[in-house]
Amino acid sequence: MQSPSLIIQNVEGENAIAVTELPMTLFDKVSGNSHKPTKAISRLNALLQAGPAGAIAAQGVPETVFEVAINGPLLNAKDSAGSVIEGTYRAMTNGGSGGIKEHGLLTRPESLSNAMNAAAVWQVASVVVAQKHLADISQKLDGIKTTINRVEGKVDAQRRGALMGAMDMLKEVSVPILQGEHTPHNRQTLEDQYQKMVDKRREIHQILKDRIQALLDIQDTQTFGASDFPEKIREELGAIDTLFQEALLCSRVRFQAWSLLTVLPGETLLKRERYQTIQQDFDQAFSPHGLRSVFEQNITNLIMRIDSKVIFKSTLANIRTDLINELRSTLSNLDHDLQTERSIIAHGETLLSDATQPMRVLVKTQGNQVIAFKHLPPNATPELLEHVMQPSVFPAHLLQTPPDQAAIERREK
Repeated sequence: MQSPSLIIQNVEGENAIAVTELPMTLFDKVSGNSHKPTKAISRLNALLQAGPAGAIAAQGVPETVFEVAINGPLLNAKDSAGSVIEGTYRAMTNGGSGGIKEHGLLTRPESLSNAMNAAAVWQVASVVVAQKHLADISQKLDGIKTTINRVEGKVDAQRRGALMGAMDMLKEVSVPILQGEHTPHNRQTLEDQYQKMVDKRREIHQILKDRIQALLDIQDTQTFGASDFPEKIREELGAIDTLFQEALLCSRVRFQAWSLLTVLPGETLLKRERYQTIQQDFDQAFSPHGLRSVFEQNITNLIMRIDSKVIFKSTLANIRTDLINELRSTLSNLDHDLQTERSIIAHGETLLSDATQPMRVLVKTQGNQVIAFKHLPPNATPELLEHVMQPSVFPAHLLQTPPDQAAIERREK
């Protein structure tokens, strides 16, 4: 006998949400971290109580476990069109015998009107996505501050203020957004900081481009000595390296504003277009033939022009060698930072994918409250890609709990 399921379908028969009652022991057997519910996850209460197991839980059964599957692509499309589930979706139940009975076993159908609207369901789904990336997003926000502190004394004060301000605002709204508070204020904050970084990117890249180009015009004014010219090269090397770090910081803050946007409902096309723009801007600036390559070529030419009529050739060679080594060290560190940023941007594909694929979560309830949940991987089958969502990803033998064992489990609780 299969476990009973509550299934929410649209009028075309596509599954939008499925809630399946599972054996209590399954929660601890599933790998992964157990998380405390956020406000958005707790909104599953009304949905869980609508099914047959919900009535049992409300009558005093200590704990119950459910698998909740939310069809991300379907709900995303409905939400972006402004539709709601109520009125366009119907509740179905699978009583465990393999057949589906429309409205047959609903114990609290009135609960669905509160739980089953597009905004509420999208909020739950997005929080499940956000929870997967919470540590990653928080770590990258902290990494921005660390990098800013590393170059603090070198970065232009006005631009540093803009970067710090944007980072602080993103950290401030990241907590409520990742917990499901999708308010107009939080959405506008992301928009403001993203656009601010777009403007700063143009400014920094133009300064960087001009300074790299100006390397060709630097002249050695010393006729009988070479000491001033090498120091001038070192000064340019440090200044241009700092500008590269500013450009990377701007890219990082911009990406983080976008990554938080992926958690919010709707705007699917905007999310995809912005991601492509972020990728293109990065590739144009830091491609093998981009600014980094021109920088290396121009400053190498500058080092090779170091000369003097009164200094031994061996001494000049040592000066050039020292500068070349300093350049190589700077470029090595820069290439490491570029590779790190490139991998962070590449992670955007995962964010976009997770925001649109079906979400599955294992939920433990106590009485009428959700007390813990775990993420489940989506059932990556061809049927799933066609939005034919099965009620459960668990095989039938794991869902079969003998009646006597179920009674023992409840007595032990």
